[in-house]
Amino acid sequence: MSSWHRNPVFILTWGLPAVAVIASIFTVGIAIRGSDGQLPEQYHWEGFQLDRDFSRAARAAELGVRASFSGLDRNGACELRLRMEGVAPDLLSLALSHGTRAELDRRLAFERIPAETGWSDGSVLYRGMCTDLPEGTWRVELVDSVNDWAIRKTVRTSLGALTLAGVTGNGGPS
Repeated sequence: MSSWHRNPVFILTWGLPAVAVIASIFTVGIAIRGSDGQLPEQYHWEGFQLDRDFSRAARAAELGVRASFSGLDRNGACELRLRMEGVAPDLLSLALSHGTRAELDRRLAFERIPAETGWSDGSVLYRGMCTDLPEGTWRVELVDSVNDWAIRKTVRTSLGALTLAGVTGNGGPS
């Protein structure tokens, strides 16, 4: 019997690369047979949605929308104070999406509270019902009732004291 059958270093030196080459050829075969198809005809719809999102954010910046929340992280009534140019909407929707746990996601409705006299800072008060939410990474989106403007923010802490503001094209607050 030849010496290469009894030499484990020789088998490792030639055997491991040979297995890698065979596995690579097998992987190429799988990739060729299971390749992704063409994009669907409706794919442009996603680009349209993205453009719409950008235009709603730009509209929020144009209106100088600024929202401050209190009590968002506890059970019961919570408040939102909104400042903006123009007429404030009667209803606002707040979407809270947890970074890793979908069961914690919430959509909250805020209704405008009529005020006899305006607030000293020109803001409008809204109330909604909130639930206890843990600390974590949250994606927050505030939208007016007619989807004219929207503000988004990612928060990596408690939602107890949260402020959202429309941003300009360069990413800075308006």
